[in-house]
Amino acid sequence: MINKEIVEFIMSNGPTGILTFLALIVVSIICAWLIRVEPASLIRGLFNRNIRRLEKLLASRYLSGFTRKRALLEFNQLSNIRLSGLIEPRLANAAVQFTLCYGLRSQYLKPWRSWLSEHEGRIEFDRRKYK
Repeated sequence: MINKEIVEFIMSNGPTGILTFLALIVVSIICAWLIRVEPASLIRGLFNRNIRRLEKLLASRYLSGFTRKRALLEFNQLSNIRLSGLIEPRLANAAVQFTLCYGLRSQYLKPWRSWLSEHEGRIEFDRRKYK
């Protein structure tokens, strides 16, 4: 029955019906592909380009000591930002140390990031803003 309906639709609409039918097939193929591929991982892979570039830099032998230290510092900051979920580098470093010290999950402090600040290596919670 469905096949007869499709054929009748294509015959009644001519070239427009054929193009509509082909577009539906393409859309269904793309949807099935996206479900299997996980688009979030594809987008994450695009954003990891900077980390991959830093890894290649650190693996190379021709870098000077100063350049290697700068690349390693940037790599560690990006890694800590991803680990902690906090954007400010100093706060991200303190958050990684905090979660390691107390055995918490890596993004434990992420829900409170707007009320957190870092002062002399310590994480401070701003109670006034929170209220």
